[in-house]
Amino acid sequence: MSNPIEKPLQNCFERLNTLNGALHMIKSQSDIALSRLKSHVSDKAQERLLYGSRLLLEDIGNIPSDLWRQFHPTNYVFVVRGKDLEQAFADIIEHMNLLIVSQGYETFETFLFDSVAYLHYAQPATANSKKLEKWVNKGNSYPSTLEDWSQYVRAKYRGKNDRDLLSWIRRLASHVSEVEKQNTLRMDLREWFAAVSEVRHAATHSKGLIKREKGNSLSTVGQAILRSQFPGMESTNGYDLHLDTKSSGRALEVFQDYAYAIHKSLSIEYDQVPAYTSKISQ
Repeated sequence: MSNPIEKPLQNCFERLNTLNGALHMIKSQSDIALSRLKSHVSDKAQERLLYGSRLLLEDIGNIPSDLWRQFHPTNYVFVVRGKDLEQAFADIIEHMNLLIVSQGYETFETFLFDSVAYLHYAQPATANSKKLEKWVNKGNSYPSTLEDWSQYVRAKYRGKNDRDLLSWIRRLASHVSEVEKQNTLRMDLREWFAAVSEVRHAATHSKGLIKREKGNSLSTVGQAILRSQFPGMESTNGYDLHLDTKSSGRALEVFQDYAYAIHKSLSIEYDQVPAYTSKISQ
């Protein structure tokens, strides 16, 4: 692996493929479980089925004199009855689909940070001289190791929806902007990333609801991409996401393709051979 910025791409691909495998394995196993239940358990028996669980609470600041740990139930319990089992499975799959897209976002974000850090480590002249000067003037040492550069990049380019980081990547390799606009996906990747950023935020902070003001902050194109790529329903509060396995898997594929486009553009810009070039061109 002679290309100094190939490692972040390979880490990204490994993680995205793991997420994709988990996505389909969870769906497959839930389908099998439901099929077996319907085939081998009568309707009356299904009605009597009951699944339940609860977390036990420990007052960790109160150390008993006998040192025996004490656990207590709270007022909350997860219960699913047999007649509701199919819907419960569907809800769980939906929740997992959201979480996996959110994890895909985090994976892509790590790829962006690491790609810039690896590039700066290999070619320090590619770093923004003004930002670097401010960094050093604040008492930080000039980055010399890969760890130093990673710390610097994360400190200077962390921001809402990675706008500053992506803007800097576009300045490092102008072809990134071109492929974001014109690609085989026939989709504006800047607008797609704005939409998936809201999906990730909704998955993390609002139980899959993209609040109306958040949705309205997207451009007209971004709103269209949101609805075409990430299934959901309009509600009084905004856009309720209901992702299926297909749409979640498609999001992981776009993260992968977007990452490769950035890797290829940066590699060519700085006289490196992009990963997978020979395999893709065959």
